[in-house]
Amino acid sequence: SLTYEDIYFPSEGAIAESTATYLDGVAMDNLWQDTKHVTIAETGFGTGLNFLLTWKRWKKLGSPGNLTYISLEGHPFDQEALALAHQSFPELNALASELAAKWPPGTPGYHLRLFEGGKLALLLLFGDAKKVLSQLQASVDAWYLDGFSPAQNPDMWNETVFKHIARTAKPECRLATFTAAGFVKRGLEAVGFEMEKTAGYGKKRTRLIGTYKGMDARHHWQGNDWSAPPPANPGSTFIIGAGIAGISVASALKRLGQQVTLIETPTIDKASEVPVAILSPHLLKEVTPRARFISNSLCHVLSRDDYQRTMLEPRGIELHSTSLVETKRLQSLANYLGWSADWLEWRDNHLALDRSGSVKSHDLLNIMGKDIQSIQGHVTHLKQSNDGWQITLNDGKILQAANVVIAAGVNSLNFKELAGVSLRPNRGQVCLIDNDKLKQPNKKTLSFGGYLSPAFDQDGKTVRLLGSTFAEWLFNDPNWKAVSNVDYQYILHQYLSGIEGATAPDSLAKDTRPETWIGMRARTYDSLPYAGPVPDWEAFLKVCEPLSKDSFRKINGKPPYQKGLYVITGMGSKGFQHGPLAGEVVASMITGSTLPIEADIMKCLHPAKSTVRSLIRREFE
Repeated sequence: SLTYEDIYFPSEGAIAESTATYLDGVAMDNLWQDTKHVTIAETGFGTGLNFLLTWKRWKKLGSPGNLTYISLEGHPFDQEALALAHQSFPELNALASELAAKWPPGTPGYHLRLFEGGKLALLLLFGDAKKVLSQLQASVDAWYLDGFSPAQNPDMWNETVFKHIARTAKPECRLATFTAAGFVKRGLEAVGFEMEKTAGYGKKRTRLIGTYKGMDARHHWQGNDWSAPPPANPGSTFIIGAGIAGISVASALKRLGQQVTLIETPTIDKASEVPVAILSPHLLKEVTPRARFISNSLCHVLSRDDYQRTMLEPRGIELHSTSLVETKRLQSLANYLGWSADWLEWRDNHLALDRSGSVKSHDLLNIMGKDIQSIQGHVTHLKQSNDGWQITLNDGKILQAANVVIAAGVNSLNFKELAGVSLRPNRGQVCLIDNDKLKQPNKKTLSFGGYLSPAFDQDGKTVRLLGSTFAEWLFNDPNWKAVSNVDYQYILHQYLSGIEGATAPDSLAKDTRPETWIGMRARTYDSLPYAGPVPDWEAFLKVCEPLSKDSFRKINGKPPYQKGLYVITGMGSKGFQHGPLAGEVVASMITGSTLPIEADIMKCLHPAKSTVRSLIRREFE
């Protein structure tokens, strides 16, 4: 590293040294003795050598349970440099290739990547050590303290970093590091680790290992904060709704080894049933929590095996501008984000996202929902009980579960338990047009205010999806499914005016009844979903009342929740982009596993965000 004038690994014996120092240093083979889910965290991902060796050892142990591997990195490699570094370890080639294929762009924040069918989760934390660690909510079984040497990189070895390591450590958490520096030993002892010097590897005489003996602080949320979640509530979970939101939570819970059941109401239309989902994000030129969630949730889904299997060919999206202002924004976006050209590039008067594209929605939902238990019925009543929740169906059947997740889209408004959740029904109409009627060549997904998908098979015909309208709608309006010729003409006008040289034959332009799909989306005021625990609304207002005087004030104690009740809704038109990561958030809270987003992003997703917004604006006075 030219920045730190230190090496990532020695030219000889790197694998043996890392194995002895870290894997053997924390006695990795013994971590699964009393648990089915182990979390290992690391300061300094570097080339990923420790991760690859841990992955290989986990497989050699027979994959004894789930493994979450958290690693922070202030200066991440790009994909090409990472692959080049891995050439030094041919015995790790197969695993290294999988890692490189799912490697994110270097955008700041948290990046969740899943391997081995989801049993192995890698959470990369890109950014300044103190900053990214301050946002981390995790319960760690073992810490690897790597990074460059304390003399070369003091920012990685200081009191603040040590405090966050202790804050996330489980009782008896093991720790290993290559250094034997006295101030490191004393600093870790000061935060609760029992440290000892032991023999180093090779020419290095000594190194440090330790065990956490301090206070269990796993449920400590940074600050006295309204977004602090309740303690985990592991147990059986019923999810009301089987669209992309519900299936995302179910899929995440299943990979974490939880018992989960989907409740699907066949008579209720789902926005997720749109034939093709376009993964066209509205990326932002800022580093706010909102911007990080938008970009990182997109990169997450593009790394998933289920999305890769259902992507239409040819892949890629062309974002075409509809105004001079938008042109300038798109032109500067690629430089601002700093992603490599295969991720994002201004090219031939459009912004190219070569890794994105369109997915077959039905096929994707089937893959994500495979082997997940489901029942059909309409939930008429929820009742909290000592053992969790009673769920009454329209046929009189009563179900019992520790947890309930409401994932019913706009129909979530029917549940009184979500009194503080604000949703805006939004109607969307799209057209399925025969490919032979369209003169536009079949190429990448085109986005131009509207969008045009690549060709795909639908009921024996080759069609393209052309859309879409976005119309605010009254909840429970019975006429929302009526096909609108005005909407169709609007969609066609968007296409003809938005794509240079686009033409349509007269037979298409005059066709007032193309095959049409209509869905009702659920939107939020900030176009980000709700995902998390449901507050006890009246008590929550009392606890958070100080926010009405000063948004930075501490609240009056811990936020109160309806125990075991969660919600995920408000995806709008971005369900297939935001749903999987938001689903991982809900699943992590139910199980008490590592939160895959930063704590400040949780405020953007929290089910009480609308209530807090109204409190700060004093709208309850």
